[in-house]
Formats: sequence, structure tokens, C-alpha cells
Amino acid sequence: MRREGEIQQKLKQVIYRHRQKLLQENFKKAPQTCIHNGVDLDVRLHLCRHPSQTMRVYCDPMALSCVELAKECQLWQPKSTKEEIKAKFGELMGQKTSTIAAEYPDIAALKWTLQETGGEEIRLDDEDKEMLTLSRWQRFKAWLRNE
Repeated sequence: MRREGEIQQKLKQVIYRHRQKLLQENFKKAPQTCIHNGVDLDVRLHLCRHPSQTMRVYCDPMALSCVELAKECQLWQPKSTKEEIKAKFGELMGQKTSTIAAEYPDIAALKWTLQETGGEEIRLDDEDKEMLTLSRWQRFKAWLRNE
């Protein structure tokens, strides 16, 4: 068994990696990360809405040519600032474990292992005894459904 300190250190590392990955994705020049890109409801296409553009430019994240175009775009700006992304991520990390598990199951699993029972005596009913025969992953999924 791992010590609590080792698990906490691993949790910090995993949270840091996910936050960095989220930041890298947001600051990558791509149509879906540009603040000026949006769906024009009249024609239902992704178009660049930069104020300096006299004509709307087609910029769809699903079109390979648009992805290449976005990499060279001089008007590209990120949708969110670094601080906004960190704040959203921090807010998510403050949620219940089951909410975190929807997007980051590895973080949820580490947080779950750090939760204490509070020193209460644990009594097993028939359902709990049945849970003990399941694999760890099956128990974790069942736990998420119940929380």
C-alpha cells in the first residue's frame, strides 16, 4: 500500500499535467480556440467574425484546410485567458468526486483513495458484500453512480 503522502504527491502531479494540457490546447492556433470563430446561424457555418474582416471567412474546426489556415492566421486570439482557464479548472477540482470523474477519472480515483471514513465502524450489508466480489474498476463505477 502507498502512503498518504505519496498519493497526495501523485495527485498534485496529475492535476498539474491536466491543467498544463488544458492550457496548451487553449493556446494552440486552431479554429475552435479562436475567440473570433463562431457559428453563423443564417448559413450554419463556422465563420471568422473579426471586426477588421469585411467578408466572413469560413473557418470550421472539422475542415483540415481551415485548421492549416488557423495556424497561419494573424487575427487569431485565444477564447480564454490563462487565468480564466486556471480558475475554471480549480472550480472543477473543488466539486464532488463524481463530477470530477466525468472528465478526469484518474484525478477522481486518487482523490477517492485519500478520503477518510472518519473513524466510523463499517458494517457490511448484502449489497456491500456483493460489491466486494466485483473488480476494483467495477466497484469504482458503481460508487460513482451512487454518489
